[in-house]
Amino acid sequence: MKKNTKLCNNVIITALAFGVLIILKCLMFNVACGWFPLNLSLKWCLTAIATAAVVASPLFLTKRNRWTVIVALILDAWIMANLFYYRANSLFLSINAISMAGNMNGFWGSLKTYASWSMLAFPFLTLLYGLFLHFCIEKKFDKRSIIGFIVSIVVALASCAVATINDWKVAYTGMKEHVEFYLNNGESDTLYGQDHLYGRYGYKLFTPYRLTYCYAKMSVPLELYPQNRNIISYIPAMFLYHLWSYDSSVPEIKNEEVAPFIDFTQKEGCTTPQKNVIILLCESLESWLLEPVDGVEVMPNLKKFASGEHILYSGKIKSQARHGVSGDGQMTLLTGLLPIKDGGACMLYGDNDYPSFLHCYPKTAVITPDNGWNQAAVNRGYGFKIWDYNNEPTHHYQDSLILAKTAANIDTLQQPFCLMGVTYSMHTPFNHMSDQGVKLPNDMPQYMRDYLNCARYTDNSMKQLFDRLEADSILSNTIVVITGDHTIFKKKLLEEFRQSAEKYSLSIANGENYVPLIIFSPDIKERIDVKDVCYQMDIYPTLLSLLGMKEYYWKGFGVDLTAQTDTIEREHTESELYNLSDKLIRANWFKTEK
Repeated sequence: MKKNTKLCNNVIITALAFGVLIILKCLMFNVACGWFPLNLSLKWCLTAIATAAVVASPLFLTKRNRWTVIVALILDAWIMANLFYYRANSLFLSINAISMAGNMNGFWGSLKTYASWSMLAFPFLTLLYGLFLHFCIEKKFDKRSIIGFIVSIVVALASCAVATINDWKVAYTGMKEHVEFYLNNGESDTLYGQDHLYGRYGYKLFTPYRLTYCYAKMSVPLELYPQNRNIISYIPAMFLYHLWSYDSSVPEIKNEEVAPFIDFTQKEGCTTPQKNVIILLCESLESWLLEPVDGVEVMPNLKKFASGEHILYSGKIKSQARHGVSGDGQMTLLTGLLPIKDGGACMLYGDNDYPSFLHCYPKTAVITPDNGWNQAAVNRGYGFKIWDYNNEPTHHYQDSLILAKTAANIDTLQQPFCLMGVTYSMHTPFNHMSDQGVKLPNDMPQYMRDYLNCARYTDNSMKQLFDRLEADSILSNTIVVITGDHTIFKKKLLEEFRQSAEKYSLSIANGENYVPLIIFSPDIKERIDVKDVCYQMDIYPTLLSLLGMKEYYWKGFGVDLTAQTDTIEREHTESELYNLSDKLIRANWFKTEK
């Protein structure tokens, strides 16, 4: 009898210890993301308890307990993978994001930039749990406990039920105001809707509006799920979203949705532009690189070019890249479209037809470091007729070669042409470049110093292109665009930079970073400095204006920065435009409707 009681107690103690381990890992993940204690709500605690109860419940049906250590290590790998992804992209892994893992070939060293010693706390906690099992708990139980399994499932269901009731209470708060809005406007003012977990079906089927609103409030957007629930329950949520809520069908698009951004009267094709366009799309280029760091100019050649005549300059271009990262930045620049909600358009829809001023040029060429982000396929859709990239999957053209090839094409392409060079050397982990002689303070974070060193190398490589542009009169008939594909440092790394940024009066001290936009055009008679925050989608319509191509059928989502005052007014929200762009790309709308 005592032996059975001891075994029973061992099972219960092991289940409780394993459950506590799961909850601690969820809590530590929130701390690592900077959310604690902001979202430590009753709902979060209940869902954490439910998750722990479900994961620990098989202990009552098995006679061994060491498998829990393996499960804990697998969860550690999942948690750390999401921490890497979050620090790099401010997003969490999805099925589509995981499917793009092959694009990391040659870039796995980038993970070093986003590594943190605090990540080791997860496997260390698993180690402590393993030692506890080894020294304090018998390896094998003689009996299984169906009752214990049932109790753990009941605990999980009860926790979920209380959390659901809490959701319903929140839903009824201020219900009168929401119902009045619906009756007056015919739509919901809640941010929760059909694109959320389970929402695609529930949102449309439940009537009247009171039920619709309550049901919608019970679901959580996939990208907010780890914060509002927890990172482990996100695993089934992610799969369920992909199976049930992620819409892979061809969406229906009404002409009135697209009408503000397109001229339906224009025929296919367009007139040939009279000016050349040279685009330099720089990997991970952030605006603050044009500021002196401890009195040292990091990118003197680029700053000199940006300080010249006939320049439009914006130091506050908000990066709109998502899961597609560099591919998203390139697409938005060339097409005026925004990234899809889940995954990268260049990977999932690389064979699409895309609208772009590139289609109007008889001669177009692009030089890229490699075929990453499906460059060979997607560049055809953008309108490039010549592309040059390194075919070896783990090797990349360095910036000196990319800029040399870009400069050489100026002499070989027949005018008018559109030419783009895509740099690489400022890609993470920033430790692959030899010392460029930038004298920086030793108290800076090492990866910040490495980033600045890479920036100096890219700037030195740019000089050969700038020298070529100044060698003859080509600038009299050429527009030059220099910008970045995306920012590289997200919130957590910016926080780590804060002390150095404040000490050396860098603009990122406020926790915000942007991509710069530098446009040279002979038609810009007086320098244009755009002070307001802009978007990457604004570059496309600005180029159309400078090229004299306002008649081109696709106008893009952004605004023409050459015609803006100090405050930019927009008729559509960024969220609305993301949703429309997602539908246009998934439907390959520009192939079937233009």
